[in-house]
Amino acid sequence: MMFGVDYQKIILMVLLNMLIRVNVFVFWLCICLSGCSGNSSDKYVVPDVGFKRFSGVVNNASISGMEITAIPIGKHGQFRLNADNEIDAIMRESDAFGRYGVVIEVEESGPYIITAASPEVNDTNEALVGAESICQLALGCTLSNNNISFGGAYSLAEGLQWSAAVESISDGQFIVLNPITEMARVFGFSIYINNKTETSVTSGDTAAPNYYSNYGIVKGNSQTASLLGLMDILSVEPINLFSLHQLAQQASTTLQDSIRYGALVAAWQQLELEYNNSKLEDDFSFQEEVISQFVTNKGQLYQAAPLDNQVLSLKRWYNTALTNLSAVRDYHIGLGRSLPNEVNLVIARFQQEIIGLNDGELTDSQPTITDQLQVDYRDAVAKTKAMVEHVSDLKNNFASGEFRSRFQSSSDVITAEVKRLTPKWDEMLRQILSIYEYYLSCSHSSCDNQSPWHQSENVYLAVDKKLIIKQSDEMQLEVSQGLVFNEDNPEGSTSSNVHDLFLSGSFEVDGLRIELSDFSNEGSEGIRSSVRFSFSQALTGLPVRPALIAGGKGATEDESLIPDAIELTLPDFKLYDPSTLSAVNELVVSGVFSALMVANTDIGDFTEGLAETEKLGKRYNLSNVLATLKLIGIKKGDSVEGVELRDNAVINLQAVASEAIVSADNPAAYFPDAVYPTFEAFFNSREGYSVGSMSPRPIVVSRRGVMNFPKLNSDGDVAEDNSTVEVQYLELDYEIGGLERYVVYPKIEGDDKYWGLICSAQPEVESDLVDPEYTKVVQDEEGNDVVQALLTCQIRDRYEGEATTDAFINQVYSLNKDWVNLRELNGQGIYRIAYPIDEDTKQLNFQNGDDPHYGIIEQTIVLGVDSLRLQFQPELVNQSNSAYLPETILDVSLVWRSHDVIDVNVLLAFDSEQL
Repeated sequence: MMFGVDYQKIILMVLLNMLIRVNVFVFWLCICLSGCSGNSSDKYVVPDVGFKRFSGVVNNASISGMEITAIPIGKHGQFRLNADNEIDAIMRESDAFGRYGVVIEVEESGPYIITAASPEVNDTNEALVGAESICQLALGCTLSNNNISFGGAYSLAEGLQWSAAVESISDGQFIVLNPITEMARVFGFSIYINNKTETSVTSGDTAAPNYYSNYGIVKGNSQTASLLGLMDILSVEPINLFSLHQLAQQASTTLQDSIRYGALVAAWQQLELEYNNSKLEDDFSFQEEVISQFVTNKGQLYQAAPLDNQVLSLKRWYNTALTNLSAVRDYHIGLGRSLPNEVNLVIARFQQEIIGLNDGELTDSQPTITDQLQVDYRDAVAKTKAMVEHVSDLKNNFASGEFRSRFQSSSDVITAEVKRLTPKWDEMLRQILSIYEYYLSCSHSSCDNQSPWHQSENVYLAVDKKLIIKQSDEMQLEVSQGLVFNEDNPEGSTSSNVHDLFLSGSFEVDGLRIELSDFSNEGSEGIRSSVRFSFSQALTGLPVRPALIAGGKGATEDESLIPDAIELTLPDFKLYDPSTLSAVNELVVSGVFSALMVANTDIGDFTEGLAETEKLGKRYNLSNVLATLKLIGIKKGDSVEGVELRDNAVINLQAVASEAIVSADNPAAYFPDAVYPTFEAFFNSREGYSVGSMSPRPIVVSRRGVMNFPKLNSDGDVAEDNSTVEVQYLELDYEIGGLERYVVYPKIEGDDKYWGLICSAQPEVESDLVDPEYTKVVQDEEGNDVVQALLTCQIRDRYEGEATTDAFINQVYSLNKDWVNLRELNGQGIYRIAYPIDEDTKQLNFQNGDDPHYGIIEQTIVLGVDSLRLQFQPELVNQSNSAYLPETILDVSLVWRSHDVIDVNVLLAFDSEQL
């Protein structure tokens, strides 16, 4: 059922598990500082004012080995999280007497949740002992037909938890943790609501999880203390009844409270053992049942004879405490021990209070809350309700039928136009980039008459390095090359890695017209529409694109003359379809646009021995996009204050794709299917390289061999005489990226283990590795002969079993399969190498001789977007075409933290006066 007692159990279990399973880091703080003054022998303890310490006890000093966790409450009333999005907490462990201490920073005040939990016990670790409890019952404690005598110890079940909620913490504060403080914590965390569907929030009878507030914490602690006739359940320490005779002989109201508190805790132990010994495995425990019913009763218990099959009444609790405390008194007196008179006063008080308890009636305990706390809490509740009602009003006003209708209508038109124009936009970008090749043909020889840009009226002015492309009388595009100005070349450079091609005018592609203008402000030189090309070497000007390799797949005769990056900048442009002007689907796009394209080379191009005709050459990924666009629709109404009424929208877009660039942190990048990128390339894996695809050629070749390696002793030290020993190896020669050798030493006589090494060599030295040697002689700067090791062995260890390369690599494979057969190739993806496996033994089974192995793609490389920010501001005309609807702005930010985690931030802003 959703409401009622079962619901309370669910709430309780969630709260218990939340606290038990916190993931935190353990840290220790020491504040013992001492100092001396002059020659004096007096020593002074210097406190560290940056920290404060609080301490406490679990139960009544009768439980040891509990894990203590101190969790600060954040500003939203929930557990505070650290920078790793884990619960921010401090962990300690109670000592043999149940005592603990915690140090926190002095500015930390609260609220705090302090938790004691019995730890999990690992059966494989005999040294690890779980939490233990001392029996507080004079007649002994019964556990599964085993009787533990008074004062004897028994193990607590794993996962038992007691907590206390504290509204503030001061230096030296004492905090008790037991089942009673757990009752108070859960009650203070609860809120009572109605279980009906209503338009406003009202108080009801159904408990639900709330948030930790000072008001709730004080209410829970003070009302629970009042219920049990205690002054304070947090700072008063319950007496350990087995040590009752050790109390000081002095009359004290606090001493009475400690004895009463200890008697109630001991009674809880008896009632809990009786209940849990008879419950079924899947039933809730005594603590879970009692706290659930206590919260359902709004922090009350039935005085006697509880209704609704509730398990605990105040009378039963008091009677159990009275009977046990009387027996404990007789036990100590029987041993000739002296007890304080306060024990008799506590017994008499229990007897008197039990008389006045009535069947079937709830208690009427009240919290002790200051006026200021109540004012603060009511103010917070009022503001929360006002916010909820305000959001409801926004929904009713802002999301009106008219707004939704107009938004849907305009959205349909815009969506249809965007879908129609996007392929043309991609084509336009390609055409702009093709201007580069046409311009170079004109500037270095004669204009290419096969180019789509070639017109008979085109003119190239060699003196100005300017090309004029004339499509019609209305459309003319000017293309020119200029000097690069930067900090190193304030007057311009004719020898640079970076060269600009400037564009101005207008042109048309596939029925889509674009008008380019330079952006300038008063007093500035402005920004020109341009295409910037970056090369790997300094050049005097834009070079002619080298010819494609005849019969090849895309590579040119000199890839160094192909740009490493291309940046397109359109600071002020207008884009539209002339045929739709004044039509119902009229849409004019204007604004600022820039895009950075970065070249990438397929990893296959670096394969040793690959024919030049098989190489793909450089292709470009879209790495960064920045755009601020205004979409203007058809005129809807007459001008208002000089502004025509049109359905408009302003879009700001910022996107970054790190998979576009090869870097030290990211050695693999997306390799596109086309030379120039398209918007459709995002989130699509490369053709032929989807999950499950086989590598186009072998990834690795395996072979066996024998070589001479430095002799090692059983400690792994190299022999003093630099002698060598013959070792076996299994070589994995990767087609790209060097090789690995799994090296196995013969066992030393009398030793049951062997040395196994994993060594690697870079591609440039592979050809120098000739068995049985692993070194070569080179000359240093002074011309002296020096022995150079060709293998680097960063991993080595001693292994049991047969000293063979097959046994060694299978041991490594059993520990980490990914290390052995996972390989990431730039531009393709992550491959699982298909090494042969023996069907009977399920072990890798390498053949003799050169054996090629292919791979199956397990994870693709997708261009994707690492971070994206989209701001959208619609300006919609109302249905009567007389005014604009209320202004709004939608701001969406997406950040891909990993393949599985995306941070999403959404902001909706609106004009409250218009609403």
